[in-house]
Amino acid sequence: RWDVTISQVSWSPDSNRLVCCGNSCKIKIFDLKNQKNNFILDQKDDFVRCVAWSPDSKMLAIGMSASGTVKIINVETLQTKIYQVHNVGGIVNAVAWSSDSKRVASCSGMGDVTILDIDTGTKTSKTFSERSLFNVSWSSDSKLIATCGYEKFAIVWNPSEDSVYHLPSDDWASCVSFSPDSKFLAFGSDKIISVWAMG
Repeated sequence: RWDVTISQVSWSPDSNRLVCCGNSCKIKIFDLKNQKNNFILDQKDDFVRCVAWSPDSKMLAIGMSASGTVKIINVETLQTKIYQVHNVGGIVNAVAWSSDSKRVASCSGMGDVTILDIDTGTKTSKTFSERSLFNVSWSSDSKLIATCGYEKFAIVWNPSEDSVYHLPSDDWASCVSFSPDSKFLAFGSDKIISVWAMG
């Protein structure tokens, strides 16, 4: 039990831990193998908007509500690194890890997507809309990023070639996801789910 409204829960890929966040500055991590290791991390300076585990289950990426920052937390040492990936005031609506656990993609309320290399701290950003983007997803080979928001299309970005594709929708799209084999992209809008073949 927790004294906040929980907005997101996420399992670590190894199924050993569960993290949740809500309408607060805190995240709570549950260790399912050893419940004595449950703990709360207080971000203090900003509300937590979203959270995602790295594929190797060693790190958490946390998107913040007002500062435009993404925090990377090592769940073993609790070492935290803070990166300014979007403009201040840009809500980080979603974060997603590349399959090798080396990069984090995030999208913001200012219509941009940023790729953060957590080893070097370098950032690659691109603005896709003048309005908010809600969700972001990597292809399994980490070559493509999909995002969506208040536009009547989903967006697929190839950062290495800086090529962009728009997949039309009847309404604005709220969520987007690649299939595990990256052959398809699904995105959802009002009462409609669209599935596109990639390639």
